Amino acid sequence: MRRFFLTLLCACFLFGLSFGQDISVKPKKGTKGLSFSVRGLSNLGVGGVGAGIGGKYWRSERLAYTASIGFSGRYTTADAGQPGYSDNKGFSGSISVTPGFEYHYFATDRISPYWGTGIAFSISRSTNNAALPPAPPPGTGTRIESWRYSLGPSFSFGIEWFVIKNLSIAGSYQVNFSYERNSQKWFRVPGPNVPEVTKATSNSWSLNWGTSALVATFYF
Repeated sequence: MRRFFLTLLCACFLFGLSFGQDISVKPKKGTKGLSFSVRGLSNLGVGGVGAGIGGKYWRSERLAYTASIGFSGRYTTADAGQPGYSDNKGFSGSISVTPGFEYHYFATDRISPYWGTGIAFSISRSTNNAALPPAPPPGTGTRIESWRYSLGPSFSFGIEWFVIKNLSIAGSYQVNFSYERNSQKWFRVPGPNVPEVTKATSNSWSLNWGTSALVATFYF
């Protein structure tokens, strides 16, 4: 996905040169757009990168309303390496929704620094199924389930480049402050004085600096 966006960026640069600089591509009031984004570009692993889709509506020539839905997921499986044992399996995934707005400062008709803000809500889930022998004894851990709920303000700073009339590429730096609620369940093989499920919950505040994102927006 990251390689695709870098290829798209190079292609857009060549298109921009071919179209010349005499045609204004600055969006007008009422312009709508469909955005596709990749977040977490500073993380090299596929598991650290999330993708999203959203919309943009220009309320005026400087103010744009935005809304986005982000998602990420990862599934792993590993052979226990011992005869008769089950595989170790894991899954992690998340989805987030962020309505907000952007305020733009056009240095030229094609390039605009901007800042933006919104309210981000996300839900994350992860599971891990342990590798087990054919007849695990009581108390053996079999599975861990985790849920995380997050809500809080999101801030972004970036530059949007209007390559041609109906396409822009933007790079942004994001800061998120959120309240988080976490819950976990531990599953074990039940037995005397051994419960099958143990639960725990916790609450915390989180500040996430420096999440980078690359966004392509198609206007219509």
